[in-house]
Amino acid sequence: MITIIIALNETWIDISTYSNRIFDPQYNITNLKTKKLISTNINFWLLDSKIYSLFLGYKNFGFNLRYFDFGKFSYQNEFPNDEQIFTFSPFSIYTSIGKNFEVEKNLFFGFSFGYYENRILNDVYASPFITISSQFMPINYLSLFFSIENFSFKKLFSANQIELPHVISLAFLLNFHQINIGAGINKFYNFEKFLSFEYGLKYLNIGIIFTPDYDYSKISGFMRLKYKSLIFGYRVYIPSYLNFANTISINYETP
Repeated sequence: MITIIIALNETWIDISTYSNRIFDPQYNITNLKTKKLISTNINFWLLDSKIYSLFLGYKNFGFNLRYFDFGKFSYQNEFPNDEQIFTFSPFSIYTSIGKNFEVEKNLFFGFSFGYYENRILNDVYASPFITISSQFMPINYLSLFFSIENFSFKKLFSANQIELPHVISLAFLLNFHQINIGAGINKFYNFEKFLSFEYGLKYLNIGIIFTPDYDYSKISGFMRLKYKSLIFGYRVYIPSYLNFANTISINYETP
């Protein structure tokens, strides 16, 4: 059961190189404004565990695939005098496909349908889910965001179905020349506030994020380096109980 809890937590953890997941098209399809987008990243966390992510965007459609590798575990059978040691490698898969709808010139609505599967030994725990998001730009330099992630269907088709944790997010992003200021709240089990500051040059963006209520990390920094249609991203979390965690990403996008 401990591994299941870890897997569930990792479905909402922020693994992007953006200032917050609600600004990332992998989680909020309304941010997909480019004609083509290919994004892949890897997150190093918890010893030998890793998170791999791939996102494909074309016009208003997006496909998301994440693989959670929890490393290798060993255990010994509980029967007396049984010295045989078993090893297993638990993993999870999280995939979704979504579409971005332009309701009006400055109003966007997004809908994604996905599937999550968690494998531990011979047991399989799974659930379908939906994500709903919106973005409104009342003026040119201000964007308002709202999203509900992982709205799962409880006990829809299997006794081994798990109800994914919902994530409700509300945020705004203020753009003034080369400066982006973002702030908002994410509701998981508790309300988690965040504040981000980003400064962008022609080829380089750097930023810092404060998350005072987030146990995973209180502060993190990120950068994105642009070269033609390629964007290289890096994010580092100031240590909390997980020590350092790093995210590396490569993106290809066209206007």
